[in-house]
Amino acid sequence: AGTSSFNASTGVVTFSPTSALQRAKTYAVTATANGAAVSGGAWSFTTLPNPAIMARTPASSATGVLVNAPITATISNASGAAITVTTGGAAVAGTSSFNASTGVVTFTPTAALGFSRSYSVTATANGAALTGGTWSFTTIAQATRSSSAPAANATNVNPTGLTITATLSSGAQAGAITLAQGTTNVAGTSTYNASTRVVSFVPTVTLDWTKNYTATVTANGGAVTSGTWSFTTMAKPDQVSLFTTGTPTNPNTTTVQNMNAGTRFKTSAAGVVTAIKFYKGTLNIGTHTGYLWNSAGQQLATVTFTGESSSGWQTATLSTPVRLTVGAEYRVSVYSTARVYAATTGGLSSVVTNGPISTIATGGAYSYSTGYPSTTTTTKLWVDVIFDPDN
Repeated sequence: AGTSSFNASTGVVTFSPTSALQRAKTYAVTATANGAAVSGGAWSFTTLPNPAIMARTPASSATGVLVNAPITATISNASGAAITVTTGGAAVAGTSSFNASTGVVTFTPTAALGFSRSYSVTATANGAALTGGTWSFTTIAQATRSSSAPAANATNVNPTGLTITATLSSGAQAGAITLAQGTTNVAGTSTYNASTRVVSFVPTVTLDWTKNYTATVTANGGAVTSGTWSFTTMAKPDQVSLFTTGTPTNPNTTTVQNMNAGTRFKTSAAGVVTAIKFYKGTLNIGTHTGYLWNSAGQQLATVTFTGESSSGWQTATLSTPVRLTVGAEYRVSVYSTARVYAATTGGLSSVVTNGPISTIATGGAYSYSTGYPSTTTTTKLWVDVIFDPDN
């Protein structure tokens, strides 16, 4: 059905169909003039084929699909196309885009897909359903970090030539490691050995001494179970601390007031304190501030801890090293706003010595303010220094 019109000045006769012609159909045309047939006035043509899917990603019924894998369909003879995705009957949030020059329609989820889930994909073209336009796939299971080097919460890690590794559970694919010191990412190269399932990270430059680093491994296109862990590098070989072994018997001792926990110590050799350390329990959250005092109660240095891990030894480097007098008593303390501290009862009832530095009998000290920790105790409160002796 349609209407025919003739423009006598141009000699052009036009037929306008009442509705759009159908795709993949052959049509015969006959033109007449002055009520009679015209030589060559009959011909035929065939309209474009219907849109058809030429390729799908992921493939139909694919399994083990990465959760960040692209979702696409290549469609021929389409002027417009869209993709929708569902899982468990619920729509997956995301955006659909179509490249008319390539015929590729792409669905980009708002967030990564879930692990071990089945997804249904529906592609349409020119506003209509497509033959073979619905298919499904299943994502891969979430990987697990089974081991790592350095281990979680490791201390005294030698940063020289250090490579960070993580071994993943079976079935892991496309693993990668990122490393950060506080909120700053560390430059480096990550590689994955699929046969051993070991992910490796090699820093571009050597890591710093006495710093806490956080490593995060990803695989299968997303997060890994137990995929984030921290470790602390060792002091320079010519630097020493009082407490190099053991852990607190109670890392989460509670108190009714904010506490400034400390240690009394002295040195037998000339040198400088470069950093303050403390052992952190998992409940000791909040702000931590370190102080160095002389025996007269004069504050010699202060520093705020940043980039902490969830537990273990934490280190803050002083902006300016503090030179100590041989044989004089000093006190190092850390004030916590969490009302939690690490403790080992009786741990400093006798002197602890490491190289040129040692505690003093009844070597613990504390106060319930940011002031001088004047009260002494035999309890070891797990606050320490990094001392750099001359020569």
